[in-house]
Amino acid sequence: MWPGVILVLVAALDEWHQTFVPGRTGRAVDVLVDLAGYTVLAFFFSKKSKNLQA
Repeated sequence: MWPGVILVLVAALDEWHQTFVPGRTGRAVDVLVDLAGYTVLAFFFSKKSKNLQA
């Protein structure tokens, strides 16, 4: 759980930082994309670890 929370915080801070960089925009949807990627990866790792234990 904590890695997901940290990921969202870092992604949100990165998007906020991008609003200050000329030519870049910060979008909330990018935070959701990062979170979706983390969720998929966590799902596959949890499946793999269960297969190794069996």
